[in-house]
Order: sequence, then C-alpha cells, then structure tokens
Amino acid sequence: MKKIQIFLAVVLLATVSVAQAPIRLRTVVFADTQDEKIGKGVEKQLANFDMLCDEISAAIDIPRTYEEFSGDKCSKEYLMKWVRSFNCAENDIVLFAYFGHGGRSIQDTSLFPQMCLGTNIESEWASLEALKDAIMERNPRFCMVLADCCNNFGYNVSPKFVLMNAAGSSNIEEPQSDNLKKLFLEQKGSLTISASRAGEYSFVNIDPRSPYAGVFFDAFRQNLTAYTSEASSQCNWSTLLKRVYDHVSGIDIPFNGRLWKQHPVYRIEIEKKSRPKTDDNVVDIPDSKIKSQLEWIGDDRNDLSRRIRESKSVLGTYFASNAVVKVVGRDRQTAILTTPASNYLSRLSTLKRLRKITIFQEEKDASGKITRLVVHETYVQKNQ
Repeated sequence: MKKIQIFLAVVLLATVSVAQAPIRLRTVVFADTQDEKIGKGVEKQLANFDMLCDEISAAIDIPRTYEEFSGDKCSKEYLMKWVRSFNCAENDIVLFAYFGHGGRSIQDTSLFPQMCLGTNIESEWASLEALKDAIMERNPRFCMVLADCCNNFGYNVSPKFVLMNAAGSSNIEEPQSDNLKKLFLEQKGSLTISASRAGEYSFVNIDPRSPYAGVFFDAFRQNLTAYTSEASSQCNWSTLLKRVYDHVSGIDIPFNGRLWKQHPVYRIEIEKKSRPKTDDNVVDIPDSKIKSQLEWIGDDRNDLSRRIRESKSVLGTYFASNAVVKVVGRDRQTAILTTPASNYLSRLSTLKRLRKITIFQEEKDASGKITRLVVHETYVQKNQ
C-alpha cells in the first residue's frame, strides 16, 4: 500500500507539472522585402502578420515571441540555421509565415509550394511541407505554417521532399477571444496553408498608398476576425478555411490585361485538446525592448504606481525631447491619435484593456533617441 501511495503522489506531481507548464506563442516570419517586384507588398504583409500575431496573443492571453528574417536574412541559409536551433516545448504554439516568391517542380507531389527565399537559384529553395514536418518533429502543441507565395510550375525546378537536403486600434471582443482560444489553445497538431494551388500565381499589392497587401493574406486576416467574432461554440479550422477559400477564389484579379484566379490550398492535421490554464503566467517588467516596455506600462493588470514610474523612466531613456507618437488603425493608415511622446506615455500608464502594441515605424536621431513612433494598439473587451 505504501508503494502505491508513493506512485500516486508521483503521478499527481507530474500531472500538476504538466498543467502549469508555460504556454508561449512562437511567431516566426521569413519575408522577401528586397525583391524589386513585390518587396513593397511584402513589407505590408510583414506588418499585417505582426499585427495579427499581436491580436491573437492578446485574445488568448499568452506571451508572444517574434523572430523576423527579412531582407538579406530571407534565405535558405538562415532558414536552416533557424530550424537547427529551434527548440520547442510541448505547450508551444508555433505560427510560421512566408511572404515572397514561390514555385514548384512538375514532379512535386506536395500540394504546397517551394519557398524561393529571396533567390532564383532553385537549389536554394525549400519545401513548405518539409518545413512543417521539421517543426512538428519538435512536438509543439499546435503549429500553423502559412505561405503567401506563387505555386506555379518551373520546368527546371527539382522536387524537394525534405528540408535538410543540402549540407550546411482594434478591439478584440469577448466572442472573438473565446473562439481564438478554441482554434489555437484547444488543438494539437498542425495546419499548412498556401495562397494558391499548383500552377497558380499569388498576387500582392505593391502600391504604398493602398492598405491592401496580398489577396490571400488579407482575406485570411479578414475572415479570421469576422468568423471568430460571430461563430458559435463549434468554431473550427475547417469552416474558417473554407470561408477563406471561397473569399479568395471568388476574386477576379486584373493583371497584364486579363483576369486571374487564386485558389488557396490547406491541410488540417489536428485533434481536440483540452485548454490549459493560462492565468498562472507570471507578468513582470520585461527586457529593454521598447515594444515590451510599452506593453507592460499599458497593461492594467500591473500595479498603477509602478506603471506610472516606468512610463517616466521609458520616456527619459528612449525618447528625444521633441518625440511624437502616432497611433493608427488596423489599416495602418487611419490616424487615431498623434501626440507628443510625453503625453502618450502618460496616457498609456492609465489605460485599461490594452494588451499589445505593434510598432510599424521607428525614427531616431543621431544619439539613438526615438523622434517618431507609429504604433497600433490591441485591446481586449474584458480584463483577463
């Protein structure tokens, strides 16, 4: 009997340990911002992905990490380095996005494209599906791999079946929050999504005056927001992605004197999983990154007097005396507020329901102090 009691105690401790394991939202993006044809559109997609991840993090109330590989870092070399160094905990939720050119071999059997990763040298391309498999080998709680890129055929492109084949201010209402938790916290498995099916192009908007970025990713964001705001308790990925498919495939895209179509492809490989507790996550003053500092100051779950003190410290440490902060809407263009940094920090320290701040533009003077900051704020409907 004594041995049985000891065994039960060990099992109980193990159960408690698993229940209290920290949950993280791991967000990673590779973006070909330097391409002369699509770079401007990719920059907008990059900003939209950052904002979407902030909104998801705020809605499901878990901390978020962000890794960006753009410009020269959007390459197979950096992708391989990232994959080799990526360590994943069992409760991690991984969101991976690729924005850039894509293609496929006529011998490819995968539904999904190869990522060109900033080069037209096809040996430096990488399979999207193989990347998903590499992430899933780390056994995350949930993984979504998304690519907004072409999926058209190239006759000199070789098929790639494995990744390592070479040496070397938008309010998130309560229904939305609950349904986002159903999609991201109550799932175990993976989701692979591509903007177009085999043989098709994927289109981006390179006009810097337009808030629209890419046909597919704009539709994905719009439907994720709309569906999780209105869906019932049966909210699921299958219904959501069917809506995205219908939305995108119904658009006539004018290009080079004719109308084109895109048909997204996706694969859902998930199972139902109970929602873990997130209210035991420890919130403390973050590292020196300005985004984290601002989010801590704006979080009303933190002590008010400490928020006020921290706001004064951040103002003096990071901002020039004439600095201005501009708050924009979800389209990144509508100005909600433009104010001196001193007023913004003061306002931030007394806000309620703010959870995330997405930084779109940061200008500094010769001494490294911020002179202009453009941000978007994400709120929740109720304190969590």
